[in-house]
Amino acid sequence: MTVTHAILKDICTVLSNKEDLNTIDFSFNLISVLKEKCFLASHLLVIIKLNNNNIKEIDRTAFSGLTSLKYLNLSHNFLSQFSFSYLLDSKILHYLSVKYNTLHDMRFQDGEIFIKILDTNDYRHSCIMPSSVKCNSPRLWYNTCNLLPIGNLKFMLYCVSVFIFFFNILTSILHLKGKQKKAPGYAYNMIILSINMADFIELMYLLILFILDIIMGDKFAMNEMQWT
Repeated sequence: MTVTHAILKDICTVLSNKEDLNTIDFSFNLISVLKEKCFLASHLLVIIKLNNNNIKEIDRTAFSGLTSLKYLNLSHNFLSQFSFSYLLDSKILHYLSVKYNTLHDMRFQDGEIFIKILDTNDYRHSCIMPSSVKCNSPRLWYNTCNLLPIGNLKFMLYCVSVFIFFFNILTSILHLKGKQKKAPGYAYNMIILSINMADFIELMYLLILFILDIIMGDKFAMNEMQWT
């Protein structure tokens, strides 16, 4: 069944008495909501194309009963969140496309993901997917799933932080010893102390980043919107 480039807004009513459908293509319409048990009557569906609509909300039971579903296209919509619990009945789902949405929240629990291919334009989605899922998401060289860069860049950041720490300890000791031999001006003392304090504050900030990087791991990528 194909209804494209129309003004269709409610597909649930259209499908309420269609039991023998294998494929539906309702792309390029004005659908905004997938209601409760929307596809239950058409439980034999294998392919669903809902791309290029205005979908903003999906009821948690919208895809209930779709045990034969293998292909689901939700690209070019306005989804801000998506839960794989919506697809618990679709255990043979092979392909899911969510590219060109505004997805900031993608949720799943252990045992909820059955898809083989996730088509997305946001590299952050690949950060949280299990290794069994192939993600078609572009990633630039500077993109990372973690808070801090990985590999040599992270090691260099650790080394610089350790160097700054011991260098400040050394300069503070030398400054205190130097004060016992001669009495430098007040302004000079304040400048040295201010520089050391600024460096220690920077080290505290880096320490917080190191700790958060360990705690959050690769889940930071999907939570980074909370930092902006």
